[in-house]
Amino acid sequence: MATFSESTVGKDIGIDLVDLCYCSDCQKHKIDQQAECYCKKCLKFYCAKCVIKHSKKFVKHVPYVKEDKKMWPFPEKEFHDFLQKCGLHEDKDLEMFRKER
Repeated sequence: MATFSESTVGKDIGIDLVDLCYCSDCQKHKIDQQAECYCKKCLKFYCAKCVIKHSKKFVKHVPYVKEDKKMWPFPEKEFHDFLQKCGLHEDKDLEMFRKER
């Protein structure tokens, strides 16, 4: 199971957690596209392209842009849960994590 530590990922090493998030929909297609928005109702991140499709489908959802960082799930429990979910199998938790070089 994956673990998340704010001391290893975050302000201690000068990384903005928002910059570590990738579009949930793009990752299903094995594309690493940086997230521009976060939907609190879906608990998913979206790039600029995918958020348009999301907003058309879910008109009552309000996605939050990067400037609304306080509405993104950091370092709340939601983010821990999000990191532990598999991007391809949403009903499963991660069993392994591999850092690509």
